[in-house]
Parts: sequence; structure tokens; C-alpha cells
Amino acid sequence: MTNITNFLNKHAAYIWDTTDLHHKESTAKLKVFLDFGDNADKRLDEISGADILDFCRWLKETRGISDNTINHYRSALSKFFNYAKDYLDLPKIPNIKFVKVKNQRVRFYSRSEVKQIREYLAGHKHAWLLPMFNIGMNTG
Repeated sequence: MTNITNFLNKHAAYIWDTTDLHHKESTAKLKVFLDFGDNADKRLDEISGADILDFCRWLKETRGISDNTINHYRSALSKFFNYAKDYLDLPKIPNIKFVKVKNQRVRFYSRSEVKQIREYLAGHKHAWLLPMFNIGMNTG
């Protein structure tokens, strides 16, 4: 079976093929996971749900990382293991459970953001998006 570190190095570009920033952030999260305990030396089929739970607890307890940010780590791990399952036809991968997070931060658009959104939507192929945006902006 394939070593997890070797698999990450070989396949990271295919797993996160969206933007360079997303690729960098996701691989950085996986490397933090690999640096935890002896994960870097394990085979893919040796990683268990307990390894991931211990890692998430460690992030929270020692680094003080919020549940929302830990969910980003879980997401990177989930994407990695789902890709590995498909690529290697693994019979089983760790079950990764996300924590429900209540977002208490209210977000408001600035005037320049609203202007940019309206300009973008004005030329969009789906003409209904601009009126829907305007309704949302006026009704909350």
C-alpha cells in the first residue's frame, strides 16, 4: 500500500486543481496533519478516524484553532481521502465528521462591493440574477 506522504506529493496537483491559493492552503493543511504524530510514515490504509479526531483535538487544544477553521482541515482531509479511495480503489477510508458551526458574524457589503456585484451581474448570461440581487439587497 502507498505511503501517505508519497501519495500526497504525487497527487496534490490533481486533488486540488482549482486555484493556486486553494492548492497551497490545502496541501499546507495536509502537511500539518502529516507532521502530527507518526502520520507521515503511515500507509493510506493505516490512517483511522481516531487519527483524525486526535489531530483535530490537538489543533483545538494546543493551537487554539476555532471549530470553523478545523472544519477547513477536515475538508482538505476528506477531499484527499476521497481522491485516494477513487484512485487506489480503497475499500475503506476514515469517516470524517464536521462540526456544526454557528456563524455569529454579520456581513455587510460596502458600497463599492455592491457596485461591483451589480456591474458584474448586469452583463451576466442569466439576466434574472441582477433583479434577484436587488431584491435581496432591498429586503434583506
